[in-house]
Amino acid sequence: MTFHSLRFDRAAATYGAHSQVQERMADALIGMLPSSGTDLPSASIAATADPDAILELGCGTGNFSRRLRARFPRAVLSATDAAPRMLAAAQENLRDLPGIHWSLFDASGEAPPVASGPFGLAASNALVQWFPDLRPHFSLIGSLLIPSGGYLVSGFSRDNFPELNAILEEPPFEYPDYPGHAKAEIASAAEAAGFTVEAYREEAYGTVQPSPRAFLDSIRGLGSARRPEEERPLTRARLRLLLDTYQERYACAGGVKATWKPWYAWLRKTP
Repeated sequence: MTFHSLRFDRAAATYGAHSQVQERMADALIGMLPSSGTDLPSASIAATADPDAILELGCGTGNFSRRLRARFPRAVLSATDAAPRMLAAAQENLRDLPGIHWSLFDASGEAPPVASGPFGLAASNALVQWFPDLRPHFSLIGSLLIPSGGYLVSGFSRDNFPELNAILEEPPFEYPDYPGHAKAEIASAAEAAGFTVEAYREEAYGTVQPSPRAFLDSIRGLGSARRPEEERPLTRARLRLLLDTYQERYACAGGVKATWKPWYAWLRKTP
C-alpha cells in the first residue's frame, strides 16, 4: 500500500468520530448533481440523472456511499477504496443496503482500471487532494465513463488549514504545502482528460477545536496526517513549539480555530 493508503487503513476505526467535515462535503456534492430541472445540456442530464451504474472512488467508511445509494436506489453502485480496513468498515456500515459491489482499487491513475463498467456516473469525496497530479486520475475516470457521463468530485484547496500551514511554512519547520489543488490546476487537468467543468465552487468552513492537540489528533484520526519530513522531523520540541504557537495565534472562544477549504466540481465527459 502507498503511504496514504496505509494511514487511512490504520484510521478505519477512528475515521467516523472525526469525519463531520467530510459528511458536510458529501451533502454538498449530492446537491450539485444535475436534474431534469437544470439548464445543463440534455445529454449530460440523460447520462447522469438516472445512471444504471455508478463508480465511487475512495469510499472510506461509506458516508458518501450511503448518500449515493439513497439518491440512486436503482443503480448498481461499485464502491472502491485502496485501504482494506476502510472497505471492510464500509461494507459493515452499509450491510443493510443492497446493490453495492465492493472492491479494492487505487484510484490515482497509476494502477490498472477496475474491470466493470462503463459507468454513467463516477463520484469521489475528499479523496483527490492526495494525488499530486490530477491528470492521470481524471484520465482514468474518463476512460471508465460512458459518453457524456459525469464525475462528481470534491477535494481540498492548496490553502486548506491556513492557520496550521502559516506556522509550518516558518522556521524551524519550513514544510512543503499541504496536499491540495488550486482551481486552475483542476480545470487544466479536467480539460486534458476530456472533461468539461459544468459547475465548480469553493468553501471556507471555520471550525472550533478544543485545543491545538485535539485538532492534530482529529487529523490523525482521519488518517490525514501529512507525510513525515525526513530532514526536519516533528520532534517533541518542535511539536511543543507548534502547539504553543497555534494556541497563541489562533485561540478563540471554546478553543482554537481551524479552517477547512474544500472545493466541489461537477465534470462532464465531452462526447
